[in-house]
Amino acid sequence: MLEIINNNSEFITNNLVPILLIFFRIMGVIIACPIFGDNAFPAWGKIGLSMSIAVLVSSAIPVKLPELEYGIYSFALIVVRESLVGVAIGLVVLAIFSGVQVAGSLMGFQMGMWLATVFDPQSGTETPVISQIQYLFALSLFLAVNGHHIVLKGIWRSFNILPIGGFTFTGALGNEILGLGSTVFRSGFELGAPIVGVLLLLSVAMGLVARVIPELQILVVGIPLRIGLGLLILGVAIPYMANVLIRIFNDLPGKFLSIISSMNP
Repeated sequence: MLEIINNNSEFITNNLVPILLIFFRIMGVIIACPIFGDNAFPAWGKIGLSMSIAVLVSSAIPVKLPELEYGIYSFALIVVRESLVGVAIGLVVLAIFSGVQVAGSLMGFQMGMWLATVFDPQSGTETPVISQIQYLFALSLFLAVNGHHIVLKGIWRSFNILPIGGFTFTGALGNEILGLGSTVFRSGFELGAPIVGVLLLLSVAMGLVARVIPELQILVVGIPLRIGLGLLILGVAIPYMANVLIRIFNDLPGKFLSIISSMNP
């Protein structure tokens, strides 16, 4: 009887515990990543997807279990660390899509459509309609260029670079996280530049017209003109925005490598 218990204990330690630790890292990515972390994606689907990937990873990559010196307490600490690793990886993708929504907000504000909102299932709040259109466009393009495959490869590579239990919060990791904040605004301004620039020029032209022809009701003419011109430029600028997004998506492997390496001093 004692031998059976010992055998079961070894089986759990050598097989189930590594799968669980891998699961928590992958679950962190799933929760933080905009595609899988969407509130419309059911919780059981996230858990099932994470566990399926964890089983595949554990069967393909030899996972060395760290020392559990304090038993369950050491295990709980490693679970927290692995979850943080996954969240950090997911934040790289989240920063890109947050930048897309920033660009949409800038466009909507300049077009005079800041009051036109729709329900965003990801955040559970009302967001500007242009921002939601931009988000869905970026999401469709991300899937079209196999961006989800890039995320899965990033998860796979993370176990080769950063072993289970190897997470350490370093100054380099802090700099990487701060850099993600700059990525949000840089990509937002880059994507929104065509429409924002054209509409700013339109505002200057409307101001000059109002000074030259005071009798003209510039507000009555200007609002539909801004919306119409904004939508026109939005349609014309789609190839430009697609090229910018594809370039940003192609930079993801390097971003993943950088943030994962910063957690392994």
